[in-house]
Amino acid sequence: GVQAWRAARTARQQQALQQTPAEVIAWYQKAVGAIDAELDAIPSADPGAQGWHPIGAQSLAWVQDQWLFELALHDWDIRVALDPDAEVRPSVQSAFARTLPGRLGRGFSGGDDPALVGTYRADLSGDDPFTIVMQVGNGGVTCVDGDDDSTANVTIHTDPSAFGLVTTNRRPASRFVEAGRWQTTGDQDRAEGFARAFKSY
Repeated sequence: GVQAWRAARTARQQQALQQTPAEVIAWYQKAVGAIDAELDAIPSADPGAQGWHPIGAQSLAWVQDQWLFELALHDWDIRVALDPDAEVRPSVQSAFARTLPGRLGRGFSGGDDPALVGTYRADLSGDDPFTIVMQVGNGGVTCVDGDDDSTANVTIHTDPSAFGLVTTNRRPASRFVEAGRWQTTGDQDRAEGFARAFKSY
């Protein structure tokens, strides 16, 4: 269960504090090898099988996406401590973008705000452009099928790194607006409120 997982994680963190950098790196490489083995087993697994996660049992496809999402995001968390201009690694941005629809709702706090109710479209640029269409209302944000820009109240033009960092509350949208990497069309009040509504992940 979650409490046992948290206790084991805390014990591992305390152990790491007593290890040399070389020992921590060796442990990390071993752990990554174990993750690689689990990921390699997913394609041949029972399609109905589930994996464990602190929020509850999830499909193996969800677990695989979650691992990618967390590795990309927490890699940034580590690197930004030394480089304030760090981005989500370019080599994973296209794949990272495709993990976002299943995770946007977790940190979104604007689902009950009548001023934010509507349809939002995010056009993510890059080597493999990707579009996410979101519906805000009924207490949350839900990703929906379709990419007809004419139905969106707001369209956001950005890149996977900027969108991911804004929607996990790691960077304000204003940082990317100033850099020309976050442009919006449509209802500007909604656009600004939407970007501010992500509180945590």
